[in-house]
This record gives sequence, C-alpha cells and structure tokens, in this order.
Amino acid sequence: MLLFKGKHFCLLHNWDAPNLSRTNLQKTEFLDSELIEVNMQEANCSESNFYGIEVNNSDLSYANFSLSNLSVADFINTNLSHADMRGANLRQADLSGCNLSHANLRFSDLSYACLDGADLTKAVLEGANLSHACFRETDLRYTVLEEANLEATNLQDAHSYEYGNSFYGAFLQYTIMPDKEIKTK
Repeated sequence: MLLFKGKHFCLLHNWDAPNLSRTNLQKTEFLDSELIEVNMQEANCSESNFYGIEVNNSDLSYANFSLSNLSVADFINTNLSHADMRGANLRQADLSGCNLSHANLRFSDLSYACLDGADLTKAVLEGANLSHACFRETDLRYTVLEEANLEATNLQDAHSYEYGNSFYGAFLQYTIMPDKEIKTK
C-alpha cells in the first residue's frame, strides 16, 4: 500500500493502469498527470489538487474527493459512483460519460462542467453550482438538486429528469427546461 501524507508533488506522465485502491492521497498535488485505467476505489483524495489531471476509463468508485480541486480535469468514461465530492471544485471539468450515480456532490462547484452522457442517478447535488453546465443525454433520475444553482443550463436533452427529482429552492434563471412540468416544491 502506498501512503502519501502532507503535500507531495506527483508528476506522473502516462502512468498506465496503476492500482491505488484504498490509498491515502490526502492533500496530495497531482500536476500535469495523466492516469489511464487507474483503480482508485475507496482512495482518500480529500483536500488534494488535481487541477487539469486526465483520468480516463478509470474506477474511482467510493473515493473521497471532498474539498479537492478538480477544475479543468478530464474524467471521461470514469466510474465515480458513490464518490464523496462534497465541496469539490469541478469547474470546467469534463465528466462526459461518467458514472456519478449515488455520488455526493453537495455544495460542489460544477459551473461550466461537461456532464454530457453522465449517469447522475440518485446523485446528491444539493447546493451545488451547476451554472452553464452541459447536460446532453445526462441521466438525472431521482437526482437531488435542491438549492442548486442551475442558471443558464440546458436540461432540454437530459433524460428522465421528471422522475423523483427535487428542484426545491433551486435557482433556475435562464435555465432551459423540457416542456413537461416539474416539481419545484
């Protein structure tokens, strides 16, 4: 088992298929890193800096990314189911095709993020900033969006938005909604 403590700088270029499951990477900085098919199940990556990292086709399920900087990161086709991403900065992140089902994204910043084709089934986005985020072909079944900022987002092409979603108190100014009526209370 690898143990990273404190503030370490990891320059990992083209590191293919590493197994970092259950690894403590708290407060670690990954700079200019590219991780392909990495296994980081249940890893503790809280308060870490992953700015601009590329993690594609990987398994990060149940990982802890709370309070981490994941802005401008590329997580295409990555499994982030059940991940703890409370308060994380995911501004301008590419989460296309990601499995974010059951993920905890409370109070996270996902502004300008790309969530095209992502599975957000039963994800919690309470109080999250989703302004200007992309939701084409995104699965939003039973997603909690209470108090979320959805300013200038387009939910027109999102799938199953009407099943069990809670938009109570959500900020919906300039949001493009499907023609069907949704519950806001």
